[in-house]
Amino acid sequence: MRNFKALFLTATAVFASYGTSYLISPAQPSRASLNSIPPRSICDGLKNEVYQWRGQQIRYIATGPIDAKETVLLIHGLFVNADTWRNTLTALGNAGYRTHALDLLGSGYSSKPLPSSLEAKLLDGERGRFYESTDDIHCDLNRNQLLQSKSPRTNGIAKQSSIRENVVLGTASGGRRVTKQLDLRHPLNSCYNFFTWAEQINDFTHDVIFQGMFRQT
Repeated sequence: MRNFKALFLTATAVFASYGTSYLISPAQPSRASLNSIPPRSICDGLKNEVYQWRGQQIRYIATGPIDAKETVLLIHGLFVNADTWRNTLTALGNAGYRTHALDLLGSGYSSKPLPSSLEAKLLDGERGRFYESTDDIHCDLNRNQLLQSKSPRTNGIAKQSSIRENVVLGTASGGRRVTKQLDLRHPLNSCYNFFTWAEQINDFTHDVIFQGMFRQT
């Protein structure tokens, strides 16, 4: 089976380095329509693909030979999208790597459910993880459905506290400081958080990358 590598980028400095961002505000219509996704990236002409994830449309780009021995997954940072990796996608593909880059939920051409909607609450990766979470407090729609449903990735996982104590943080100047308490939850109870994106990446890896590997073996 081919080797798999994931490259993660979270620095927002990429926004300045690569120019225009195609992040669309979550206040826009809930889902990205297939008709709104051009057949090819407007930045590099690479073909846009669509991955259906929990009722949402996720745009991704793939380059390189399907039967490559090694596969790479590129993850963009905040305020940008998969087109951030346009030069890297081409370079790695030409070098013989099967390479994928996707738009995280809420970014680029991927779906953007309203943070206050039931749809978004059901997608929230924080739901069911922490003692401090009140999963229904910010959602008035179909409260029973929200409480009864479970996240696929938190079934069977014991809840834990979202508060971490004495955490060492890096500063913008390259230094560090220690905070007595750090809450891992999104401050606005938004579904656009790292737990949601981690579940999206995990599912994409299983459904698209690994399935592609299995079909070639």
